[in-house]
Amino acid sequence: MRGPCQKERGFTLVEMLVALALTSMSALLLVGGLAAARTAWTRADRQAVAGEEVAAAQAVLRGRLEAMQPTLNYDASAPYVDLRGTAQMLSWDGPAGDAKLGPPRRWRLMLGPDGALTLLDADPLSTRIETDAPAVRGWTPSRLIGQVRGLDIAYFGPAPSDKVRRWQQTWNDRPTLPELVRVRLRLAESDRRVWPDLIAAPAATVTSACTPDPLTGRCRPGTA
Repeated sequence: MRGPCQKERGFTLVEMLVALALTSMSALLLVGGLAAARTAWTRADRQAVAGEEVAAAQAVLRGRLEAMQPTLNYDASAPYVDLRGTAQMLSWDGPAGDAKLGPPRRWRLMLGPDGALTLLDADPLSTRIETDAPAVRGWTPSRLIGQVRGLDIAYFGPAPSDKVRRWQQTWNDRPTLPELVRVRLRLAESDRRVWPDLIAAPAATVTSACTPDPLTGRCRPGTA
């Protein structure tokens, strides 16, 4: 029981204002911390997705390049492998999908007009396509990765002039496949994705076991 001289004490207006200010500051710091964490998580998630996109594109492309088939063409006096390679486009023969035997497909790697690295395939005997022409009518495109600003393809092997093995910008009408194929991409400076140089070694080589196909004048699949 309180005596008559005891006074009830409570919060003054100033103390309440100070408490509210401290509570508000704590809430702002908490919200800011959550926002920063959310931003970091979002950034990490985007980087992971970008890395997965690059890894998937490189895996598909490496598989197709390493499965090159040295289809010989007898149109000239000396047989040559039917591969056309420049710094911006590469066309070659290879199996369809994961198949190891059977009729080859014609494959082409190029940068599409929409800025996407594109892998195309077609029936090499089709009359609807020109295998070495830049036109893509009749080809089936597969988009590997988008927002690409530049493509540079190089080929390693003996140069025609001096037979010295080195990187070259073209590989046309040669008796063998290149030993290595390197694919470089140039992305936008603001692009967080990283495309490491893709270097693939074609597994097949031309041998004397090539049996010409009387229909096409080229090696029959599985004989070279």
